[in-house]
Amino acid sequence: MSKRSKSENIYSLKGFSEVFRFTVIQNLKNKAVLLELCFVILVLILMTPLTYIMSSSGQKKATKEKETKLKDIGVEKLYIYDKTDMDIDIEEWGFGDAGLKAEVIKADEVKVEGEKDCLILIDKSEDGYNITMYYSDNTKLDTDKLQTLLDFASGVLDNKRMALAGLDDEKIALINKGTFSRKIEERDYISERDSIITDSKFESYVMSYVMIIFVVVTLVSTYILTSVSLEKTSKLAETVLSSVRPMALLAGKIIGTLALILVAMLMGILGSYITRFIMENAMGADLSKVESAGVDFSIFFSFGVKGVIIQMIGLLLAFAIFGTLAGLMGSTVNKTEDIQSANGAVMVISFIGYIGAFVLAGQSNLHMLLGLVPPFSMFSAPILYLTGRMSLILLIASWAIQVVVLVAIMMLSARIYKGLLLSGNTIPGFKSIIKALKG
Repeated sequence: MSKRSKSENIYSLKGFSEVFRFTVIQNLKNKAVLLELCFVILVLILMTPLTYIMSSSGQKKATKEKETKLKDIGVEKLYIYDKTDMDIDIEEWGFGDAGLKAEVIKADEVKVEGEKDCLILIDKSEDGYNITMYYSDNTKLDTDKLQTLLDFASGVLDNKRMALAGLDDEKIALINKGTFSRKIEERDYISERDSIITDSKFESYVMSYVMIIFVVVTLVSTYILTSVSLEKTSKLAETVLSSVRPMALLAGKIIGTLALILVAMLMGILGSYITRFIMENAMGADLSKVESAGVDFSIFFSFGVKGVIIQMIGLLLAFAIFGTLAGLMGSTVNKTEDIQSANGAVMVISFIGYIGAFVLAGQSNLHMLLGLVPPFSMFSAPILYLTGRMSLILLIASWAIQVVVLVAIMMLSARIYKGLLLSGNTIPGFKSIIKALKG
């Protein structure tokens, strides 16, 4: 027996097709698996509209609070006298939404007599536009609160000026965010100069792609690790390994699970794209708000055919690496109650990549680290390239590093996978793997 095992080709894929078919059929028969996949599809489809609705609700709440503050000032009559050529009508001023009685006037002189009346005068000088507020000498208004009214009017005026200059809502919102200063090296400047996507959109794309990878990694790790560990604890592995090579058993499970999850992911992503299209064209939702509302799973279609190919390659590499690692960890489980412990080790690695991609995405000087070093590169390299923050050569280098990691894990699995599956005294986790290597 030992002589036969020594001559056995540990890298053989004999029996792969049988394991692949068996894995797909078993997953399709498993109602719990199908329910989880249906849930993932629904989440992918509904995430963007739900987040957009919540975001819009938050914006409406903020607007309502601002309107309440204006109403609380207690102004009974507000006159607006515009001596410039801005021509802002009463609806554009928006005071009526706050419950204020406002009136645009065209008189040269207006006397503010009411104890709770105000006049906003807009004129222009060599220094620019000016807004001045007048109130009665015997006013009963809290003059400190009038600054809120003045700030609101200044905001409306600034937006009107920018709109007249030909700026759209997105550019106006960007200008209103203000300006920040920093010092960077020339190489970082060149990197940013060559970027084809703004920082805010880049972070939105990273958020979406990272979430997709994390969902895939979580699903594949759970399915494969659970499947391997259950086969081991039920002694089914011993029977299967009599006719199937260890690598074929692991590879068949990974590819079989991949086929099922990819179908679910593609259905969800396509559904997300359709939902996004409906929101933009039928519901009139602002596309920029849809993109910034949160995770947008139609990101796969945001960069054309090239973008789909690049992101799918990244997705498959992440799937293969974490799937192989999950299968290896599953082979160390002896009892069903140890499954969670073994899965936790895989989840820690994926969580490091997940959080790291979020944190490092906003640090332009760390994009090289983000794009080349696993597990961070698995979650972000494709988006770094597609947004102009990484060259094609560096992307290929990133994939090459990931392939090396994958091959290393597969070679490790080939050496010890069978022994771990047949062993009955392993400790769940990396300790058993290290022990098997030493043995």
